[in-house]
Amino acid sequence: MYMQKQYPDDLLNTGNAAKLVGVGVDQIRRLSKQGRLPFIRSALGHRLFKRGDVEKLVAERRANPPQPGRPSTKRKEKASTQ
Repeated sequence: MYMQKQYPDDLLNTGNAAKLVGVGVDQIRRLSKQGRLPFIRSALGHRLFKRGDVEKLVAERRANPPQPGRPSTKRKEKASTQ
């Protein structure tokens, strides 16, 4: 099996970034919107993440894991429509 060398400037799409971090693609989108995970846009408008930035996020999450039972982002409550 051929293993390609990995560099910090390699670009990852949202799905590959999510796999590396161990979260879903929606969480990666939220982190990028919050400015916690820098990204660039491809010519087609897709988010691309530098491997080094994603690995840095992984290291930060290992050092300070999210607290169980507490959401990491605030959710808006839906107003009842009765």
